[in-house]
Amino acid sequence: IQFLRSLGIGPRNGNIVVVSENVHPNSSTNLSDLLMGNYEALLKIRNLTKRNKKIILNPFIATYREFKLSKILEEVLGRRVHLIGGNSDLVDYVNHKHNVRAKALELGVPVPEGDIIELRLGRDGRPLDLTPIEAAFNRYIHKTGRVVVKGSYGASGSSLFIVENNPESIKKTLSNISGRIDNRIYIVEVMVDVIVSPNILMHIELGNGR
Repeated sequence: IQFLRSLGIGPRNGNIVVVSENVHPNSSTNLSDLLMGNYEALLKIRNLTKRNKKIILNPFIATYREFKLSKILEEVLGRRVHLIGGNSDLVDYVNHKHNVRAKALELGVPVPEGDIIELRLGRDGRPLDLTPIEAAFNRYIHKTGRVVVKGSYGASGSSLFIVENNPESIKKTLSNISGRIDNRIYIVEVMVDVIVSPNILMHIELGNGR
């Protein structure tokens, strides 16, 4: 934000509502949950909102939390809040990578060789036994010399690990996974070199669906 301000663009300080000041950086707490539980922040948003402006909630991922937040904002603001996002159940389904892999296999879309591993978790949410993941490493790491491990849930590579074919890399990855509480299901796949990775982003309007 300071960098944008130095360029003469971006939001003014007074228009920024911070709801995570006392939250640990490694917390898995969702931003929408924080905002829904912070009435002072909601009132600040109401005070900053101009009456003649359309209100649009544009989340990174539209889960059930964001739909709930939009309803709370409507009550606080006393007006309609438009949310950009699809059906929350469908979003939740495709936001879990093991579902996408299974659907790709069902449709005949090529995917790397690999396995879906479901771990048993302790009461603290951490994995009890990583033997199934280590066994998957041993099955596939000799194919190209590397495997990629993906937690089923996680945005922007936050649950992704690249494992080299050496004891140190394997041990480090297993140690990292053992301390996490965000996933019960992991995908272990052969890592292949990708020359081209095209991405297409589309916005489908509500109503006429153009």
